[in-house]
Amino acid sequence: MASNTVLAMFKTLTEKVDNMEINLHTKLLSAMDAAIDTKVKALLAPFTEKLVTLEKEIEKLREKNVPADPKEAANSNANTNEEVTSKDMSWMVQMKTTSQNDLPICVVKTVKKAGKKKAGEKRIVKTEIQVPHLLDLSSGKTYTDPLQHDILKGVTENLDAIVAKVTKLTNLTPLPKRQTKLAPSQLFPFVGNSTVKRIIAGVTPSVTAYDPFAEVDNNKIQKLLHFQLDTGEKPDGTNDSSVEFYKIIITPRDAWSTDTYGWLNSSHMWCAMHIFHQRSLCEPSPYHSQRIVFLDQWFVYKLVRDYKEFNAKTWTATDNYKGAFNGTYPADSATNKKWLHDVDHMYACHCINGNHWVAFDIDIGKENIHVYDNILNLVEDDKVIRNECRPFAMMVPAILNAMVPTCVRKRSDKQFAVRRLRNVSQNEKPGDCGVYAIKYIECLAIGCTFEGVNDRNIPQLRKKLAAAIYDEIGLPRMTHR
Repeated sequence: MASNTVLAMFKTLTEKVDNMEINLHTKLLSAMDAAIDTKVKALLAPFTEKLVTLEKEIEKLREKNVPADPKEAANSNANTNEEVTSKDMSWMVQMKTTSQNDLPICVVKTVKKAGKKKAGEKRIVKTEIQVPHLLDLSSGKTYTDPLQHDILKGVTENLDAIVAKVTKLTNLTPLPKRQTKLAPSQLFPFVGNSTVKRIIAGVTPSVTAYDPFAEVDNNKIQKLLHFQLDTGEKPDGTNDSSVEFYKIIITPRDAWSTDTYGWLNSSHMWCAMHIFHQRSLCEPSPYHSQRIVFLDQWFVYKLVRDYKEFNAKTWTATDNYKGAFNGTYPADSATNKKWLHDVDHMYACHCINGNHWVAFDIDIGKENIHVYDNILNLVEDDKVIRNECRPFAMMVPAILNAMVPTCVRKRSDKQFAVRRLRNVSQNEKPGDCGVYAIKYIECLAIGCTFEGVNDRNIPQLRKKLAAAIYDEIGLPRMTHR
């Protein structure tokens, strides 16, 4: 019984809601119809008055146009009687409808072609009367009459107001207005006007892909600035470590207290890679492929450190390496994706030469590593680069040998090939290599070119990075594993 009562109450409630929706729609439509009718009538009123006035003037002209000569009067009467009695009328009635409803129908006399003139017959010249017509309001023509222009403008504004009210009542989202595009030199980012040309050839971007060079969200940057001001400086003159963390990122190159003040450290790189990892877990992912992962920064350091004692003949995979292969280590960066089976590309940031960040794209299937270096002349010898990449070029294949069945991949002692790409944007004023490396990886994951990663944009890219870390992570991790 209780369930029947609940069902009855639910049915009654549903009917009331349906009736409310119908009544609301009916009232809105009625209000719109009434408002539109009122505005249209107001628009047509001046034209109707002009037509009436014009008809009166035509009648006056007809009354004044009385022939003074009796002969002409006789000819005119004779012509009229001839039309009445003749079977072939010299004119026809033609009905012309106007473009507006409720307006009078125009009657026009169409003169028939005259036959041969009979002997002794005088030719009668008829003056054609130009019938006025209304301008087409949808044609977009310029009105010479100011009154017409003002009326049209007023109707447009009133109709826009009606649409706005209806949109507000029905919670409909209006179409966005087209935004004016400024020149590259006028607004950040300096990447030109075309977004399509920045997509890497052969890559299909995700439906939820975002613009890595969009202007920094003002609300996010304001929250970060409030955090820095509230935390501030301690009584002893020292800064809170988290405040200093963000200050290092956000301070532009020209305002550094020392030449190395704004260099990003491993904590900054970990936060950036962790943000990309979290975004990759969204459904759908904003990145162009599901078969990519972002290597945890501390795992990168572990791999580089362990390589110092690496021996391909005696090395065995530890639990940490097995977990990394299966996507379960580190725990806070777990993806549950197995290398080669679920992953094709692994992105990483690596510090080479002890003072320079570069980006890696480790292609597991093709067994190569692409190095994206933003200061090519810092380490000019490619042999040095290959030596810096050797921990990855040798240990990643070793992990695959230990974890992938031989039926899927043959074991090989061959190391991955290392190639440093030359056609990448450069940090002309050194010091921002860490930001460059992070943006390289973000662009690769989204599937767009590096156009926009340049020294002019770096101050804004630093703000954007700091705001994103604070918004998505909060207080950063300051210690190594």
